[in-house]
Amino acid sequence: MNVPDEHHEASRLSRIWDGLIAGTASSREEDAALVADILRVERLTRVPAPPPDLKTRMWSGLMRQASPVVAVVVTPVNVPNGHHPERMIPTRSTFRARKTPILLAACRLIAIGAMAGFAAGFMTGLWVRIAMSLAGMLTVDRNRGLLTENDAVVGQFTLGGTVFLAMFAGMIGVAGGLLYVAIRAWLPRNGWLRAFAYGALLLGVFGFIVMDPDNPDYRLFGPPWFNVFTFSLAYLICGAGISFVTDRLDRWIPVPGLHAARRWRSIAWIAALTPFTVIGVFAILLALPNLAATPAGRIMLLPLVLFVVWQASSRWFSNLDLRQRGKSLIRNVSLLAPCAVGLFLTLRSVFEILAG
Repeated sequence: MNVPDEHHEASRLSRIWDGLIAGTASSREEDAALVADILRVERLTRVPAPPPDLKTRMWSGLMRQASPVVAVVVTPVNVPNGHHPERMIPTRSTFRARKTPILLAACRLIAIGAMAGFAAGFMTGLWVRIAMSLAGMLTVDRNRGLLTENDAVVGQFTLGGTVFLAMFAGMIGVAGGLLYVAIRAWLPRNGWLRAFAYGALLLGVFGFIVMDPDNPDYRLFGPPWFNVFTFSLAYLICGAGISFVTDRLDRWIPVPGLHAARRWRSIAWIAALTPFTVIGVFAILLALPNLAATPAGRIMLLPLVLFVVWQASSRWFSNLDLRQRGKSLIRNVSLLAPCAVGLFLTLRSVFEILAG
């Protein structure tokens, strides 16, 4: 067939097919075979319309089906070059190199907490002395000159007594500074809000230690509500002072390192911080037995002991998800349980003092 014949047949096919689509099929006998072929092709290629809910059913099936997780394992290729591969065994110096920066960072934080706690406690002691003087001024005349529970003369202001009270409060504040360093990560990020939150935390958890309802001084010397207010303010001053001083020292004191370029500088800082680190360690060793000596202290220490035990034993759990969930749960319980116990004791002490 030559080219003109091919064009003629193509035009004829197009004309007949268009006629079928338009509904005017050709009635000529020579076109009957071609019309039959066109109808056969349309019948074979006709695709039925999908059901209207097919899209919905497909998406439902995809959402219910969990996506398979393909584990990709990358195996390192060792080239022994004809020799048996040797396993690298870490030497003792390797372990020492890993532990030394952690130990130095911990000693630095203990020293910072001890310094900040002592400074804030000293300031709080001065405020307590002022509060005691104000309470002595507000007391009735017949109670002036009497001795308090701590053998201090009401209304008498001495330099020696003030310094002793400030130093004593500073030593107690060391424990507060160490506690702040330990829980600072869970406090608000904003500096002012963090300072207020820590002061409120000290008041709520440890307020019952100072505000003892069995101490008659709260009712003998000055109005009870005034004494409760001034000593509550002492907790806020101590907590805020610890927060501000700790954050400032943390930015000012560099982290000790073992690099050769900064080795002498690090040694100088370590030597300067060592006395405060020793004071902080002694404060921890003294605070734990004192807390364990009272029923309330034992209740507050129990979650902390549980947290330490979990930290030591969780490494044996092979399930990483279970280990992380357990760590989070134990940590929250260790923080919330002592707070709940201390808050209950503090509120009870305040109500008993105000009730008289």
